[in-house]
Amino acid sequence: MNKNKKTGVLYRAFEVDKSSINEESRTMRVSFASEQPYQRSFGWEILEVSPKSIRTNRLDARAPLLFNHNMDELIGVVESYEIGEDKRAYANIRFGKTQKADDMFNLAKDGILVNTSFMYSIHGMQRIEDISGVPAYVVTDYEPMEISMVTIPADYSVGLGRSDGAEDLTADQVQDLCRTIDEEKETIEDNVDSTNVETEV
Repeated sequence: MNKNKKTGVLYRAFEVDKSSINEESRTMRVSFASEQPYQRSFGWEILEVSPKSIRTNRLDARAPLLFNHNMDELIGVVESYEIGEDKRAYANIRFGKTQKADDMFNLAKDGILVNTSFMYSIHGMQRIEDISGVPAYVVTDYEPMEISMVTIPADYSVGLGRSDGAEDLTADQVQDLCRTIDEEKETIEDNVDSTNVETEV
C-alpha cells in the first residue's frame, strides 16, 4: 500500500464523559473512535478499531487538542490513548492554561461544552455487504490528526457523526481506496504462494 496516498479528511463526534474530568490535572478521558456505522454520501462508513487499523504517529507525538477543529485555537494536548475491550478508542486529553483553554475547560466542567470530535485521514477501506440496500465500507487504515472540543456535532441522535463543515470522500476516492486494499491483498497472496512452492529432491 502507498502510505503517502493523499485522501479526504473526515470527522466524527462524541460526547464528553463528565465523570472523567479531573480538575487538579485539567484532564478528561474521551472516546474518539468506535465501530458504529455512520452514513455518508458514499454509503455506510464503519471504522475498524484495532491496533493494525489506526496509524498512531500523530497520537504518539501528542496530537493537538483544538477548539472546533481550528488550528489557530490550540487549547490542549492528547496525553495518551488506548483501545478498549468495547472496541472503542480512548484518549486522555489535557487542557492548557491559556485564557481560551481555561474557558473551554470550565465550560466542559459545567456540562455546557459536552461534545468532542476527531479529524482523521483515510488511507484504505474495504467494500462489504450492503446495509439495508446501501453500500457499506470498512475503513481499515486511517490516521487520527487531532481531537477537538466542538459546539455543534453533526449527529446528536447517536452521539457519533460528522462535524459541520467536514469534507466527504468522492466516489472516485472511495473506489481508489478500495482498489488500494485489493492490490495489497493480491501482493500478499502472491508472496504467500511463492514461498509455499514445493520442490522435489
